[in-house]
Amino acid sequence: MSSPANPPANAQPLDLSKWRGAPTMLMAGGAGVIVLGFLVDQFLFHADALTQFAYSWLLAFMFFLSLGLGGLGFTILHHLFDAGWSVPIRRILEQLACSLRYMWLLWIPIGLLARKLYEWIDLVDKGTPDLSTKAKFPLFTITGFYLVSIACLAIWW
Repeated sequence: MSSPANPPANAQPLDLSKWRGAPTMLMAGGAGVIVLGFLVDQFLFHADALTQFAYSWLLAFMFFLSLGLGGLGFTILHHLFDAGWSVPIRRILEQLACSLRYMWLLWIPIGLLARKLYEWIDLVDKGTPDLSTKAKFPLFTITGFYLVSIACLAIWW
């Protein structure tokens, strides 16, 4: 046996209270790095930093959305088939699926920058070039984009 069955009488419990604020500080630091990167890109490289930020945010959002939806899909399959092989990983998949409830918060920058991200949003106002765009008219508007996005996020929540 590598450890004694009874701990010594003078053993103190592990106190991790000083690390309680670490996640908040790390999130604030991450937000600071985002702002710093935006400013460096805007003033040093004179690029369209807002568009680059929007595309980068969309890529990161879609990555984490795919993790959450993958966890949700596997959890649904586990419960649908009552599979025994997935029991050891079920809690991990459920936690991945729980991340979907916060995706609406991360969607806000995409909603605000939708006109920079998607050129087809204003396509209908400029005149439709072909019949396939006319057939999809309700989705190719800013209102349609918001309604479909909010509906999907609400269903996944």
